[in-house]
Amino acid sequence: MRIAAHIAAAIVAMGLAAGFGWGQADNTSPQSSVRGSSYAPVDADGTTYQIAGGRTYVAPGPAPVVEVSEEESLGLVPFDHWAYDAVQMLLDQGIMIGYPKTGFHGDRPLTRYEFAMALSRLLVALEDMSSGWAGGIGPPGADGAPGAAGADGLRGPEGPGGPQGPPGPQGPAGPDVTQEQMQEIVDCLTREFGNELADIRDQIGDLHEQVGDFDGRLRDFEQRRRFPTPFGFIDYRIGTVCGDIDLDHEFDALTIRLGLEGYIDEDTFGRIALKMADGRAPLAALGIELGEVETPLPITGGTPDPALGYLGNTIYLDEAWVRFDGNWPIDATWTIGRQFQAYGLGLVVNNERLSQQGVHAKFDPFLSDDLSLQTFVGAGQYQHSGGEFAGTKSNHYESLYLEYKRPRWSVGVPWLIHGYGLTQRSGAAYHEQVWGIDTWWNFYKDLDVWFEYGYLEHHANRPVYSREGNTNPEAYMLIVELLATPDFDLTGMISDVEAEYDVVYSSLHPYYELLCTTGDKRVIPYERWLRRPLAIPNLEVMGAYGTWYACNGEWPVDAFYYELSGNSDWWVASPLDGLFYDKLYGARVRHEVKDGLECSLTWAHQGPVDTSTDEASDLLQLQTTIAF
Repeated sequence: MRIAAHIAAAIVAMGLAAGFGWGQADNTSPQSSVRGSSYAPVDADGTTYQIAGGRTYVAPGPAPVVEVSEEESLGLVPFDHWAYDAVQMLLDQGIMIGYPKTGFHGDRPLTRYEFAMALSRLLVALEDMSSGWAGGIGPPGADGAPGAAGADGLRGPEGPGGPQGPPGPQGPAGPDVTQEQMQEIVDCLTREFGNELADIRDQIGDLHEQVGDFDGRLRDFEQRRRFPTPFGFIDYRIGTVCGDIDLDHEFDALTIRLGLEGYIDEDTFGRIALKMADGRAPLAALGIELGEVETPLPITGGTPDPALGYLGNTIYLDEAWVRFDGNWPIDATWTIGRQFQAYGLGLVVNNERLSQQGVHAKFDPFLSDDLSLQTFVGAGQYQHSGGEFAGTKSNHYESLYLEYKRPRWSVGVPWLIHGYGLTQRSGAAYHEQVWGIDTWWNFYKDLDVWFEYGYLEHHANRPVYSREGNTNPEAYMLIVELLATPDFDLTGMISDVEAEYDVVYSSLHPYYELLCTTGDKRVIPYERWLRRPLAIPNLEVMGAYGTWYACNGEWPVDAFYYELSGNSDWWVASPLDGLFYDKLYGARVRHEVKDGLECSLTWAHQGPVDTSTDEASDLLQLQTTIAF
């Protein structure tokens, strides 16, 4: 009888999927950071368990507490409902349990929710029982050869015989239920209470999500670093550039970043960092007007070269901020101090070149679970005094970023409300105003695509010129992951920036270092395009870059290629004086010697537009980076 019940239950379990409509579990999760892409914008909860084949089932356990109002009393199942007979038949077969000790409370009808909870336990019970089910007895096998007789063991003492007990009463015969009938019963029950079963799955899923969130918070609390924890890196490069590879054009470049960070108390995280860069370029194309070249930064010595920026050993405050969660005026994560900010691909807002003093707030969620809002209010310059043309009325900066997020795509709106501004000698005041749209889409497995569009309405230091086709300058950037395997990654990109689209704190003016003086050469600074997608005012760029993880990933090889074309002959707002080199390509091999210590060798080439006026340029660079 026990084996027959097991066989019937197994057939019932196989029929559950058709009657209950189980689907594949969705393990897709939103992206936080993009695989192998430091430039990319930065962020489905499992609500069910899985069994073989990917199907899901409701977790076991007591029913969640549900208060039933008078209006919900219509959900009671009357005693003459067919489901009572069906459930009783399952009880008689020994594969379903009701309430402990008291069965199904025969003195009152069950609610539909209670019926569904019993079915939920039935599904779990069937799953648990399946692991111990045995098949039917097969035909006896052939007799084996007789083994050798073992030695006689010692005979133990014989115990006294016990009295024989009386025979027990014979139990009633169980109902004769066929496998087809059992399957039909369960299928009908799951269809009848399908909505209630779905509600139970949702409630249990919510509980698991809350427990998982709590577990993550606890793990983060246990592993969080306490202030002051040191961090930073030392980066040293030597090589030759600007002409044929020889020892007549050698260079060395050193960058050091040192800081302290960690949790100051339970809810407040802080960071402070100093940076020394002996070849940092001036900020944007506005040059001396921004005050960066004319007025040395704090705690620096000497006067920077107007053409090359800070070539002396410049030390400056790179970051100094605290971050905490607050609930006034609404729940948000607040960051106060000198900090970096970037939205999407950064055509509208990205201050990686130089940090800004201000207050940043992130509201996530904002109005709904799928919306988030970031805002920043602060200074438009690193130093508040500014340069010759900077005015205090223009020295403030406000931006925001509204994003709608889904597990596999998102849409964001970056808006530079009041950007960098200058007041001319004539008294005319200007400031940047830009808005844009950016999107992310996980279009296939681990492959993603990012797109951002920017529209400039006001310049920082001049009116927007109304030339043909350039009434309001525009820009866009497209990045597509074409291939992502354990052995090779390949990414393609396009950027198109009109002549007068020039935003000071944006990806058009990224952080990079000048390796050496360029003399009379007109090459594009190597560090500007070797480590990030290339976007420059008045240029259209098409390119690709990939990584081959050679020797099981111990010797990654990076390769990159760009083709450039000009949008117009107006280069005033561009860091370039013109398009003199239009083919850029190279390769880099890297090796992590030990944790935190990486060495790399880079070769890169720039091909001239006109070989009669410009020679090809090559770079050979050995780099060592120690990070901690």
